Amino acid sequence: MKKSFYYLGTAVLLSIFSWQTPSRAEITSDMQDSVVRIFAYDSLAAPDSLAFPVWAIQLKTGEEIDYVPDWSTGTGFIISKDGYILTNNHVIAPESLSYKPQKLIYVVKKVGQRYLLYRGTVVYQDPNRDVAVVHCQDLNSTPLTINFSEPSAGEDVYDIGYPGVADQTSEDLQSSERLKTPLAEELYDLLTRGYVKTYGHRPNKADDTNLAKQAVSMANGWSGRAEWNRFQAALGDFLLKASPNASSWDISDLVERTPLWRTFVTPSTAKGNVLRVTTAAGKLGGNAPTFEIVQHNCTMHHGNSGGPLLNAKGQVLGVVGDGVIHQSSDSVEETQFAASITELKHWFELHNIAIVTSAQTVQPVATATPSTTPVTIAAASPEAQHVKEVVPTKSNNTLWIALLSIVAALAVVGAGLWFWLANKKASAAKPGSGLPTPAASSETVRADLPPVKARSRGKWRLVGRSPDGQNINVDLSEATFVNNAGRIILGRVSSLCHATVDHKSVSRQHAQIRRTESGFTIADRNSANGTAVNGQFTRRPFEEVPFRVGDTLTLGELKLDFIQA
Repeated sequence: MKKSFYYLGTAVLLSIFSWQTPSRAEITSDMQDSVVRIFAYDSLAAPDSLAFPVWAIQLKTGEEIDYVPDWSTGTGFIISKDGYILTNNHVIAPESLSYKPQKLIYVVKKVGQRYLLYRGTVVYQDPNRDVAVVHCQDLNSTPLTINFSEPSAGEDVYDIGYPGVADQTSEDLQSSERLKTPLAEELYDLLTRGYVKTYGHRPNKADDTNLAKQAVSMANGWSGRAEWNRFQAALGDFLLKASPNASSWDISDLVERTPLWRTFVTPSTAKGNVLRVTTAAGKLGGNAPTFEIVQHNCTMHHGNSGGPLLNAKGQVLGVVGDGVIHQSSDSVEETQFAASITELKHWFELHNIAIVTSAQTVQPVATATPSTTPVTIAAASPEAQHVKEVVPTKSNNTLWIALLSIVAALAVVGAGLWFWLANKKASAAKPGSGLPTPAASSETVRADLPPVKARSRGKWRLVGRSPDGQNINVDLSEATFVNNAGRIILGRVSSLCHATVDHKSVSRQHAQIRRTESGFTIADRNSANGTAVNGQFTRRPFEEVPFRVGDTLTLGELKLDFIQA
């Protein structure tokens, strides 16, 4: 026992000193999973449609091309578990200096080995700083940590995003010159017919010239993106068939059709350094307020816009935006800009956004819920009012180390007492005593769902296969329901659940199935990776939805069929 205390104390002290002086970057796959790709479309395939238009253009060469008009794409990152995403205004607005967002906003996020599509709503725009916030009501995910302290010049930084250059293939680039001219001709014909339909007459010479230029520009924009347009066309077809009442969908089967399509929704990371922190003129010009920016030299391309600028601990310092290229006869120098995250602090406070900072977690007002609390689209706000935040500095590092060493010593003593008491209690504990009881549960039990009464000995089973080929079989019995007030909790840790689902993507307590007089319901227990029935994710933790024999249950990365045993 003494040796265990020694090892524990050593580990605690080493972790404290390593925390004080991190020696390497801590950018992890979890942080990448908090970065999302945003798709924005400015027109609908039909009134009140979820889908956007896709043009199937027949070229004179005999080839058919999928062309998606009026779209934009970029990066965003999750700032709150309540489904708020921060990005650039020019990602979600057809006119970057306007307050008019695109008509359709979609967000793609990777959850384990699955890819989920969410319908988004723009709740905040500031064209002056080129920032915007999108809300997805079904998105419950781990947010990135925000650091409001000012970074130092020379400090390592990283940007994570979806550079548009990665959407191009060598085959597309090789064929683009051959197809670009015939595509421009067909686009010109389409634009001319649209002009005649709108105005009732052929365009005059000036309008005709503009239409020709527009057709060439559209063909140039398509150039090298044939596969990307095919992916978007498949997405549009999926949305045409999707339930109009849903706001999130599992599109894993679509994404996995080709390896290239998977790369479209896989982020990349680039490293650079902070050059300086300074102020920039407002993008609206004139007397518009200036704002704070972080200049850096991370490699960026179109599509990275709206992504996070992270320090070596993976904490957000800013929102990646535009940059400047200095080109001479023998060199090219790039300077990139990111709007400082401090510019958003006032807005986070004003709307009770539950961000996570390097110093604290800001909790929202208890009565505010993302799906019911309206957030006004606001203009460029005045200078942000800062919340007081205590951050250790170099001048008081010695004091911090001394205090933390004392805390570590107390922690070792406390841990020893805790282990002693735990072992003493464990010797007298009954098997299964660690299972949660209905009285200790934190969820709200619906009054209209009475617990099941003792009846016939029914048996059911959840069956499926994990992405790595592992067979999953979870047996459920009438007796287990009866003995636990009509519910069975599913999760990864057997001591906390009635039925164990052993997979890394499943939370310790992931979901619960309730047996009622009329059948079954299921509810997510605030899991990390979500719960879905037939591909439709539950909207809120502990919200019970119908669950029937024959349904497919999604727990993390697992898809399990609910059958009668």
